[in-house]
Amino acid sequence: MDSAPNVPPAAPLESREHRYFNEPILSTSSTVRQHTVPRLYLTRFTVKNRVPVYDFLRDKAFSSSLKNVGVWTRFYDFETDSALLSAEAWLAEVESRAAPMLARLADDPDSIQQFSEEEEIVFARFIGAQRFRVPALEPFIGLLGEVQGWANLLVAMPWRTGLVYSTLPLYTCDNPVASYLTPVRPFWSGGALAEHTYIYPLSPQVLMWIDPLPYSKHSQPRGARTRKDFSEWETSFARHVITRSATRFVYGTKSPLSRECAISCLERIDWSKGRDAVRLQGFDPYNPRPLPE
Repeated sequence: MDSAPNVPPAAPLESREHRYFNEPILSTSSTVRQHTVPRLYLTRFTVKNRVPVYDFLRDKAFSSSLKNVGVWTRFYDFETDSALLSAEAWLAEVESRAAPMLARLADDPDSIQQFSEEEEIVFARFIGAQRFRVPALEPFIGLLGEVQGWANLLVAMPWRTGLVYSTLPLYTCDNPVASYLTPVRPFWSGGALAEHTYIYPLSPQVLMWIDPLPYSKHSQPRGARTRKDFSEWETSFARHVITRSATRFVYGTKSPLSRECAISCLERIDWSKGRDAVRLQGFDPYNPRPLPE
């Protein structure tokens, strides 16, 4: 009889427990003041233990303590027939597991090439959860239960970290996983999660850039991991996307790029990209017409 094949041992329960979909995220919680931007993330943008803030609505700059920035009353609470439940404890666990990776990347961008598969999944879950736990996407807060799906997509996308241009320090905002959707896409594309470029500042000096999932029939389960510093243009572009993505508040600076500049410049980039794709590459953004019979 042939010997049994070498089957790798099953992963321990701890590494499997967060890989399923529609996972339970609700439990009882007494926390009333709930943060939509994690304090462990914002601490990198503090100055003398205070967070510089700019309020676009009031056109006002000020400083605040970490505990008073990005905070809402019972933002993650859901009222059921029997009790008031919350995603607060679940989010705290997602944050605590990702905290070591966040610190490593912010301190050393080279570490992006040293993450284990398990660490990448943990960090991707953190980014995916952050994407849907903000005021701008409050109607979709229930998608936190599907965060593993978003994490799988993020792991498959190419990641890049590096230092930003020295004279253009970064800041973040109340929608910290800022996104840019290129106007040039196949006719059948609907602008899905995996088609965005994600701009995620790790500190005023370090940026994480996640590129769209390539349109390929043979996409790999894990995208490329690159350590490369960002040019002056790339850094400026990132600042434009961050400002445009902000719902109201910018954190880490009292003088961000203006909203008017961010919106108008990105619109010009979109227009020129679309025009050149049509004029120079023969790109047709519309559904192909049926062939005549």
